[in-house]
Amino acid sequence: NTPVNKPLERQSVRIFNTLGIPRREIAEVSFTADRGVYGMRVFDKDGKEVPCQVITSRHYEIEKEQNRGTAFQPHIPAADTLINAGMLLFPVEVPAMGYNTYLMEAVHEDNILPITGTHASWQDGLLQVESDRYRILLDPSRGGIITSLVAVDMDKEFVKQDRTTGFNEIRGYFPSANSFLGSAAAPARIEILENGPLRVHLAIHAQIGGLPILSEM
Repeated sequence: NTPVNKPLERQSVRIFNTLGIPRREIAEVSFTADRGVYGMRVFDKDGKEVPCQVITSRHYEIEKEQNRGTAFQPHIPAADTLINAGMLLFPVEVPAMGYNTYLMEAVHEDNILPITGTHASWQDGLLQVESDRYRILLDPSRGGIITSLVAVDMDKEFVKQDRTTGFNEIRGYFPSANSFLGSAAAPARIEILENGPLRVHLAIHAQIGGLPILSEM
């Protein structure tokens, strides 16, 4: 449980593209961290920082009374702020049949600036998911259906407000009820598993005809 006195150097990761066309996608790299790590930073081969998102799978379990100051790490905060292991997401650009190298660096100070981008937030009982391209509203009171889907650059709404069934609603015929039933008839619980800035991951716990449904998006 002793804090490290010297941080690890930057670690490199090489992303290969085996296709005959250039690709720009989100890469996922698993990592483990020393004690005292608050977050991660990523740089391209030219030393330019690129946005990244940390999905923490394990935290360090420490007690506040165990705090010991060092020249490198002046204090250790509460357990849920220190990263032990996780997944690092960052955008990559790789030429056709080639590769690019990126550098990963641990952040040992609790002063990470937030990165704007894709994010989810609650607005008047609805969950709004917004990116640079789309803005989506989900209604948990109606089974988590999508009540609005707007293409931001086109300023176009894709959900017709006079629909008789919900957009993204799950429906089916139930012989026991002798009718069609839909998931919009019962409320749902929407769980935010990941919240930007590169990706939002939701789990929608709904039901249809009294049977539980779990859908992710």
